[in-house]
Amino acid sequence: VQPATMRQQNLNAGWARTAGADGRIALDEFGNELNAAIYPQALIMSAIDRMPLLLKIEKKWKTFLADDKAASVPLSYMDRKARTFTHQYSDFWRLHTESFDAEPKRYIHCVKLAETCTPQPLLSYVARTWRPGVTPTLESVAAAKAFKEQALDHTSQQTAGQSTTSQSKPARVAEVSIGVDLANVSIAETPPTVIVPPTHEALGGRFDVDAAERPKLELAKRTIPLELPPADDEEDPAYSIETIRKERMAKQSKKNQRAQIKAAQKQRALHDAFASDSDNEKDSDVPLKTAGDDDSDWGDADDAFEDADDAFVTTF
Repeated sequence: VQPATMRQQNLNAGWARTAGADGRIALDEFGNELNAAIYPQALIMSAIDRMPLLLKIEKKWKTFLADDKAASVPLSYMDRKARTFTHQYSDFWRLHTESFDAEPKRYIHCVKLAETCTPQPLLSYVARTWRPGVTPTLESVAAAKAFKEQALDHTSQQTAGQSTTSQSKPARVAEVSIGVDLANVSIAETPPTVIVPPTHEALGGRFDVDAAERPKLELAKRTIPLELPPADDEEDPAYSIETIRKERMAKQSKKNQRAQIKAAQKQRALHDAFASDSDNEKDSDVPLKTAGDDDSDWGDADDAFEDADDAFVTTF
C-alpha cells in the first residue's frame, strides 16, 4: 500500500466542470455557431410572464454548475405551471429534473449529467430582447454587445480644444437585428434606423375585422312615453302623518302594558320564592299553645304522696 502522499486520487472524478459552463461560444471551422439555443415561442412568452422566477433559477443553476462537488440541487416549491416551465427550460441546460412531495410543497430536484452545460444565449436575455416574428441568434447578440461597448467608449467624446469638425463619429454597426434591445443605450449621435413595416403574419390578422363590412343594426321602435303622467297632489289617507303618529302611539302603549305585566309577574314570583313558614303562621288564625293548656308537657307536676312527712318529695 502506497502512502497517502504518493497516491494519485481525484476526489472530484466524475464531477469535473462541464463544458460550456464558462459561457464560451463553440464555433466550427467555418465560423458557424454550434451550441446556439433556439427557444420556442411558447417558452419565451412564458418566460416574459415569469421573469423574476427565471432570473432566480438561472442564478441557482449557474452556481450549481460552477460547483464541482455538487451532484444535485433542490429548487424552492412552486405551483404546477411554474414547474412545467422549469422542466421545459431544464432541457436546454441538459439537467435531469424530477418533482417530489405533495401540493403545495411540491418542488423540483435537479441532477447534474455528464453533458450538462449553460445554454447560449440565456432565456432571460432572449425574453428581454424578443420581438414577434424575430428569432435572436448569437450574431445579433454579439452585435448588440459591440454596439453598447462602442456607445459607452469615452474616447469618441469631444474634449477641450477639439473642434467639432475633427471629432470622430462613432462607427455604425451594419445589419443590426431588429430584435436587439437598444433602448437603454444613450449616445451623442445615434445611427439612422430603417423601420421595416410589420408583415401580416407578425400582426396576427388583428385588422381583418376592419376590412369586413359591419352589419347594420336594426333598432326597435321607442316604447317609452315622451311625457310623464301628471303628479297626484292629493295625499293618501292611509299614509298621512296623523295616521302614522296614531299607529306609533298605539304600538308604544301596547308595549308599555306588556312590560308592566311582565314586571308584576316577576315581582310575584320573587315574593313567593323567598316567603318563609313564620310568615305563614303569622298570617294564619290558629292560636299558639300556652303553659296552662292540658296538653302542655311543661305544666305543674302532681304530688306523689299526701303525707306530711313526704310533703317535700315530689316527682316530676
